[in-house]
Amino acid sequence: MNMFSVLAPIYDTMLGRLQQRQGTALLTRLPEPKGKSVLDVGGGTGRLARRLREAGADTWLLDASSSMLKRAQSVLPADRVFLGDAAGMPFADHFFDLATMVDALHHFPRQEQAIRETFRVLRPGGSLYILDFTPQSPSIRVLQRMERLVGETSVFLTPAALTDMLLSAGFSSPQTEYLSAYEYLTQAKVPAR
Repeated sequence: MNMFSVLAPIYDTMLGRLQQRQGTALLTRLPEPKGKSVLDVGGGTGRLARRLREAGADTWLLDASSSMLKRAQSVLPADRVFLGDAAGMPFADHFFDLATMVDALHHFPRQEQAIRETFRVLRPGGSLYILDFTPQSPSIRVLQRMERLVGETSVFLTPAALTDMLLSAGFSSPQTEYLSAYEYLTQAKVPAR
């Protein structure tokens, strides 16, 4: 049993304020989502996905926890919620206009492959937005230790390490903005053909 199987019933209550703030920060920086196909990678219970859908996006969600997805199915149509590994996505090449990963990348055991898969499923000119925590923050180093105590193999990337990974996968023009002393948002594009 993983951490998210245990946390699923209380996840939104426990992290609701953080999720609300992160979702707002992301939505104010995204291009207009109306009419676009958006994939929320590691989207958990679907709080961000619901907001993207309310903004007019054709929103899809992928997560590796069936317990989290049971909750997501209450906010998205069943045919838009997928159980799966970010390192091996069940979607066609060049399918999405946008992809998001919010508070998720550090949980993926195969981060580099997840970035490559996201590149694969994005259309030329598509964008990826990653909001995550920096290991340069002492509080995040404590969080990483706590997550490891409960069996999570979390690996928090510095913005520089994430930029290198994005460039290696084929993304262009990664740009990072610090949202606080402990979290940052990085955006990168799939080159247009």
